[in-house]
Amino acid sequence: MKPSDFRPHEAEFLRLSRDILKEEWDRVKGGEPTFKIAKYASAAMSLAFLLLICAALLLPPANETKPGNAKESAPAAERAETPAKP
Repeated sequence: MKPSDFRPHEAEFLRLSRDILKEEWDRVKGGEPTFKIAKYASAAMSLAFLLLICAALLLPPANETKPGNAKESAPAAERAETPAKP
């Protein structure tokens, strides 16, 4: 056998190995399933935490009274004790 007899087989081997290596590289580049789950879960939790911070900063507290409505927002026991104005 001469080296020239191997050339056609060598080209076919390189083509097939290139396809296999490409598939494996794409799998490795994407990450293992556990890593993918952790990556997306941490992104979702970060987004949820950011939304909670924005909501806490932008929305008024639930027990805050509006100016001029202090009597209306007072508890019922306090309103009953306050005499009505004539």
